[in-house]
Amino acid sequence: MYLKGLGVPQDYQKAVYWFKKSAEQDYPLAEINLALIYQYGLGVPQDSQEALYWYNKAMAHKNKIQWFNLNE
Repeated sequence: MYLKGLGVPQDYQKAVYWFKKSAEQDYPLAEINLALIYQYGLGVPQDSQEALYWYNKAMAHKNKIQWFNLNE
């Protein structure tokens, strides 16, 4: 919602906040979105190490994210 500004003004800081809340509950899509945010520096300093951390955390849920096609 906040990441793309769907129905609300685009706000990367709010997107990060809510994705982190979801990631704390092991929600893989939130972890992938956090990885993308850090990879491309969307509202945060670009940080490849932080992006890699979130990608790895998401991949730990392989059984939950097969439909994302990330395990190929």
